[in-house]
Order: sequence, then structure tokens, then C-alpha cells
Amino acid sequence: MASVRQSVIYSSLSRYLLMAIGLLSTVVVARLLTPGEIGTWAIGSAIVMVLSEFRLLGAGVYLVREPELSETKIRSALGVTFLISWGLGGTVLLASPWVAGFYDIAGLEGLFYLLSINFFLAPFVSIPYALLQRTMSFGKLFAVMSSGVLVGFVVTIGSILWGLSYYSMAIGLTANSFTQLTVANMLVPRRYWRPEFHQIMPVMRFGFYSSASNVMKKSLLTVPDVIIGKMGTTTQVGFFSRGLGFVEFLSASVQQGVSPVILPFLSGKVRAKENVGAPYLKAGVMLGAILWPVLTVAAINSLPVVRFFFGDQWDEAAPLASILAIWAMCRCVNVFLPELLLSTGAEKLLMVRELLLLSVCVAGVWALFPFGLKFAALAFLAVGAVDLVFGAWILTARMSLRPTNIAFAWLPNLVLASVCGLVSWILKEWFIFDELRPWFAVLILALVLTPVWYLGLGFVRNPLWDEIKPKRLWRVWRARHG
Repeated sequence: MASVRQSVIYSSLSRYLLMAIGLLSTVVVARLLTPGEIGTWAIGSAIVMVLSEFRLLGAGVYLVREPELSETKIRSALGVTFLISWGLGGTVLLASPWVAGFYDIAGLEGLFYLLSINFFLAPFVSIPYALLQRTMSFGKLFAVMSSGVLVGFVVTIGSILWGLSYYSMAIGLTANSFTQLTVANMLVPRRYWRPEFHQIMPVMRFGFYSSASNVMKKSLLTVPDVIIGKMGTTTQVGFFSRGLGFVEFLSASVQQGVSPVILPFLSGKVRAKENVGAPYLKAGVMLGAILWPVLTVAAINSLPVVRFFFGDQWDEAAPLASILAIWAMCRCVNVFLPELLLSTGAEKLLMVRELLLLSVCVAGVWALFPFGLKFAALAFLAVGAVDLVFGAWILTARMSLRPTNIAFAWLPNLVLASVCGLVSWILKEWFIFDELRPWFAVLILALVLTPVWYLGLGFVRNPLWDEIKPKRLWRVWRARHG
């Protein structure tokens, strides 16, 4: 348990630093580019980023999960990434003119050319990254990710100031990949540059389901941009993408520190033939104790918070964020379900789950967007409801976790989120947040709700309280400072 806690700490520190850099980049870019320019980037990146989930074909997850790892298996995983990633890179290059013509946006062609470079770099980044993750070397992973993000941020902003518009983000992403490639291969004990292809079938059998699931999971966040881009305008894409991206940022800022540890942790439990149902449920409830209150407050005060991060030119994204925050709360209940299914060898079931959610999303956005962006956002509420029901069925069937057990475990989080939401609504009405300077409204929320949340956490006796209650923090401090 101590090693897991230490891994979570290292992972959290690194991920939150990266999130801070990512937030700074988003804030700056949102003020330097127009909604139309960001909408064009959203369309181009949505298409390519979905394909990018197939470029590794699950090789990284395979290396993390495999009980016994040999050099042949590592080189076979590298071989798989070569075949798939380079093939997809070539496909993007060849299809660029056609896709740009389909959307009638000339700038998309050059954007695709730049983004395709990342497919050819992927094999040399993913394999050392997976090896470091398997050994839970999160300090080294921090060096890899932080160096890439810093270089990418500097290159992106410099390119925008140079007048390269939305191309700047593709250039920055490529600079990020080059940097990660260099640093990752410096930190692994042995570098793997030569792939093998004669034993790739075990990797591909596992990777097909894993990658298909990742593609559909990623598509859930990007398909709306593709649909709206064809049925509407790039400006509408920009507003929807920013609203969804804002909610995703809030979710990721809480999850990032824990998520990288979950798969190796659960896989270790499975290899040791221990029960994974109880630790899975506990991890989700602890995460929800942070994420549900955050999303509730953001849904109620979306306008001042969106203005604080992106500026008032993005006001139309605020009501969309309020709706999408409810979907994110539903998703949070089963947020670790993919890691649970992968660690227990249920890749096919995971693919079925992601396909179901994506189908509901596509059908909903396509049917509701003609009525407006808010209706397109409402489609995600249907996705959230299906996610809750199907997730409960999976946990009942495979982990013997009854829906009542899940509901009672999450009930304290519902109480905590309701209290934080009520306090934030009172503050909103009292201070009239929509008329205040955004930074002042956010400051009031932070100063008042932080102690409310902390005291409420102890009141509802969430398991997270045992990790951060005053007595424990005092013991940790004394142990470290003598």
C-alpha cells in the first residue's frame, strides 16, 4: 500500500504540473485565436486524434499487463506499433486533400500533413513509456512528459505570435513528440529500435480490442466536432469544443494523478489472485469525493469560470459546460471501469461498452444538433444514463458488486456535492457573480468552498478523509521532519 501511495503522489505531482502547463497553454491560445480558428483545429485534430488511438494497437497496455515480459515480447510490441502507426500515418497523408475538400476548409490539408508526423514518431515513444509505467517509475515519466509539454507550449505560442494561426498547435504537438522521444529513450535501461514481426499475433489479438475501445472512447469527445463541423460552422464547433474541453479539463485535473497508477495496481492484484472489486469501488468513491463537488460548482457557476479561463468571447460555451458537467458526473461513477476490465482480461466486453456509448452519442448529436448547440449537449446526458446502467450490470455480473452496494458507497458523495452546490448557488445569488470580475468570483468560490468541502468530507466519512484528515497529515509531517 505504501508503494501505491507513493506512486500516486509522484504521479499526482507530475500530472498536476502538466495540467497547469496545459491550462496555461489553453488560456493563452483561447485569447490569441478566434473561435473559428480553434474550431478548424478541433475538426482537424478530432479526425486525426481518433486514428491515433489505433497507432499503438494496445501495445503499451499489453506490456504493462503481461505477467512475464521478455525481449521478444517487447520487440514484437514495437513491431506492431510500426505496422499500424506508420500505416495510419501514410493514410493520413494520402487522405488529407479529400478530407479538406469534404469539409471545404482549405487549411485542413496542411494541418493533416503536420499532424501525420506524430504517427511516425509514436513507436519510439510508446514502448519506453510503457516500460517505465510497468515498473511504476513515475519520476522518470514525469521527466518525459514535462519536458515534452514545456517544449510544445513554447513552440505553440511562438508559432502563434509568428502568425501561423491554428497550424501552431500542430507544430507544438510535433515538437512535444520529438522531445518525449529523446528523453524517454535516455531514461529506459535499454533502447529498443529494432522491431520483430514473427510473434506479433498475441499483441495484436489483445491490442485490437484495447485499441478499438480507446478509439471509441476518444471518439466520444471528438465526434461531436466532426458532426457539427459538417452540419454547422467552425465557430459553432469552437464553442462546443471549448465547453466540452472545459469539462474534460476539470475531470482530467482530478483524475490525472490517480489514473496512471490504476491499471498497474489492478493488474498486480490480478497477478497475485487477489480481489479487485473492493479496491476498484473504493478508488472510484475517493475520486468522486473530489470530482463531484468540483463539477457541481462548475455547472452552477459556468459563466464566470469560463470567462476566467478563456475570456468573454467564449460566453456561449458556458451553458453547454453546465449541461456537460452533469454527464461528467455520471461518467465518474465508472471512470476506472476500463482499467478494471483490461486488468481482468475482459477486452471484448470493454469494446462493447465503448461502442454502445459512442452509438448513443453519435445518434443523439446528429438528431439534436439541428435544434441548437444546447440540444447537442443534451445528447451527452443520454450517454451518461446508459453508462450508469450498463456499468452497474458489468460490475454485478463480473465483480458481484450489487447496484445497491454501489449506490450506498456513492451516497456520501451525493450529499457532499449537494452541500457544495447549495453553498455555491447562495454565493452566486448573493454576490451576483455574472456581474463581477471573473477572477474575483472564482476567488470567492475557492476561499469559501475549500473549507466547506474539507469539513464535509469528514462529515460524510468518505474513505478519502482517512488519507487527508488532520491527524494523519500531522503524523506524516512529524515523521518527515522529526
